[in-house]
Amino acid sequence: MRGRPESLKRMLRLFRDSQEKNVLGVGRALEERDYPTALRLAHSLKGAAGSVGAVDLQATAARLETALKDAPQGDTDGFGQDGFRELRAEWARAMESLRRVVGEVSVSRH
Repeated sequence: MRGRPESLKRMLRLFRDSQEKNVLGVGRALEERDYPTALRLAHSLKGAAGSVGAVDLQATAARLETALKDAPQGDTDGFGQDGFRELRAEWARAMESLRRVVGEVSVSRH
């Protein structure tokens, strides 16, 4: 994207819009005890965050993904909810950074 700031901004907006749904979906899946869906969404978020250089968000999603993979079947209550709180907090930090880059007043509709 070198020399093409509008292309970068468009890509970051796409990341924001698509991955916000994944973050919210992780929370819903955990509430519903649908751990395979939570795992899939965390994995997707991890990859997308890495592709835009959101390394802290990527690491947080990776920790949640690992916890969901490593937990005994159905025994994810502890870290699942704690991990989701951590994921939401890191998402908020990433969105604040993205807002500064993209130059928008509000990037999250939460």
